[in-house]
Amino acid sequence: MSATRHAYQFGPFSLLPASRLLLAHGQPVRLGARALDILIALVEQPGQVVDKDDLFRRVWPDTIVEEASLRVHIAALRKALGGSDARYIANIPGKGYSFTAEVAQVGAAPASGVVPLRLARHNLPVRLTRMIGRDAATNDVSALLRTRRFVTVTGEGGVGKTTLALAVAEGTLDEYPDGTAFVDLALCACPSAIVDTVGHALGVPLPQSSAAEALMPLLQGRRMLLVMDNCEHLVASAADLIAHLLRAFPALHVLATSREPLRADGEHVHRVEPLRVPPASVAVSLDEAIGYESIQLLVERVSAHADGFELCEADVPHAAELCRRLDGIPLAIELAAARVSFFGMAGLLERLHDRLRILTSGHRTVLPRHQTLRALYDWSFDLLDEDAKRLFTGLSVFPGLFSLEDALALVPGDDRGAALAVFIDLIAKSLVAPDIGGDRRQYRLLDTARVYAQDKLSAFGGTDGTDGARAPAQASAQAPGQGPGQAPVQASAAACVDARSNALARTVSAF
Repeated sequence: MSATRHAYQFGPFSLLPASRLLLAHGQPVRLGARALDILIALVEQPGQVVDKDDLFRRVWPDTIVEEASLRVHIAALRKALGGSDARYIANIPGKGYSFTAEVAQVGAAPASGVVPLRLARHNLPVRLTRMIGRDAATNDVSALLRTRRFVTVTGEGGVGKTTLALAVAEGTLDEYPDGTAFVDLALCACPSAIVDTVGHALGVPLPQSSAAEALMPLLQGRRMLLVMDNCEHLVASAADLIAHLLRAFPALHVLATSREPLRADGEHVHRVEPLRVPPASVAVSLDEAIGYESIQLLVERVSAHADGFELCEADVPHAAELCRRLDGIPLAIELAAARVSFFGMAGLLERLHDRLRILTSGHRTVLPRHQTLRALYDWSFDLLDEDAKRLFTGLSVFPGLFSLEDALALVPGDDRGAALAVFIDLIAKSLVAPDIGGDRRQYRLLDTARVYAQDKLSAFGGTDGTDGARAPAQASAQAPGQGPGQAPVQASAAACVDARSNALARTVSAF
């Protein structure tokens, strides 16, 4: 690491040359560009005389200036450093200037004698609603963080990754005496802004496009937790930064959230599963239904929109089916709850085929992609490359479970290795769900993901977006045990074989 990539500490100050930033007690100091250049030149050679001509060449390389200009900037520096005396900068008559304070150089390894900056204990956002159904997961992830320094919480959009991460962070505050910092990357538009976003979360604004070294004096020697939220759109850059920080700071722990693993050194992945839903195979009573977290969430959120609402026995089948059709995804259930007061439980269930258009009443204060069901999937879809988009939409022809061979048959050509890589990527991005039951591994799209993929199919197939998926859906709708309007979990193989072959032919022709 070159000298300019180090950070320097003296007195209450931290100088970050790579970020062109001077901090006092952790807060930025206003300093002109020329004065900062002079300070960097002096601090890089503490205790040595820096010739005036050397300063002229470094600070004004292509300009002839009077010596008075140098004196003006030295005076500005002394004022910024807290006085006009020579406590930090000494004038050596006839020669130049010398930085006289003791300087600690901070690099990737811990530096002795470094005075840590004062950071807030935490900046965790306050949760305004009760978390439901995540106590066990909170305990599991908290336990993981005690033995693993880097845990990534993954899962499909809306499953509650951020909610879980915040619960873990709140419950472990006392385990990180130097603080917990929540870093929201959702609105971080480009990789170069990640370091700046981390600095802001630590309470120290950094210049745009700061290098990772700018974080050195903020994290040096600290036992703290960084919660890196919403990493999926910056996955490679987030992985690189986290790995760099973990190597540099042995006491640092990181809890990340992402729709896919970051695949960085030392990462341990915890997948967040949807909330439990009542089984379709048996009827459940009101008392039994309330035992399922998805029903608890639905009832609590409906009550927030319709004061006095109570789930009655007659509505239990509709509530159970609603939660099943929404795959137990908390955000989808919350969006549906906002519509129950308009349509009733049964009426909303009848309209659920049009869920992308009616589930649009998310809170105005949340991220735009959490305000509607369509926006939730748009975010994931837009992060896919073209091959993954085509395969994802093609998979909507399957009404229930499908095999790996079925999925790969949708991809034209003979390069099965490339097709397999695309399919694996869809699983990693939480858009395809493995079914772990039975001896033979199978896969499926969650019901809402399939509805969204069908809606997108026309953009890639040149059709109305329904022909390729309608035949198997109609065939499987007659499968034993499936009620009218219910999206089946597993289609009858005998009923679907001809329709599936027809759908495959239609979809392959679209690629």
